[in-house]
Amino acid sequence: MLPWGVDSRKVLGLVLLLASCAGAPREAPPSVAGPPPPPETLAERERRRALERYRELRRRDWENYRRGRVGGRAWAARGAGRRARPAPARTRESWAREIDQSLAWFCMAGRTAARFPSDGACRDFAQDRLAGCRDRFGGEPSAELARCVGRGLR
Repeated sequence: MLPWGVDSRKVLGLVLLLASCAGAPREAPPSVAGPPPPPETLAERERRRALERYRELRRRDWENYRRGRVGGRAWAARGAGRRARPAPARTRESWAREIDQSLAWFCMAGRTAARFPSDGACRDFAQDRLAGCRDRFGGEPSAELARCVGRGLR
């Protein structure tokens, strides 16, 4: 114990710590130069140049990408010339054909169903659904009528 009330072991540890860390920074020893590298072959030189070239191209592409341009064209102009073609307008005959096909398909698919004892019962059921839809949407074949028939036959 020192006269100031400090433990001598703590002081000794502090002195050792400060002494071990308080040196001037040393320089790294000079590296020993080995033999000179062998001269590049033609293939190695071409490969190195190609890698440098593609590295430069990727850097340029990244800069264009960050600016909002890819391939020299602005993003907004990319799809400006293309417009979706509208679907061709369907005629009454095509809707009538679709409704008839729905009725025929329903009866063919339900041929083995127990709820229709005969083929005539299935046709009568389908015609009743068609009549109900015609009452709701009018007599002319249309998309609404075809949808109504399809939903009614499910």
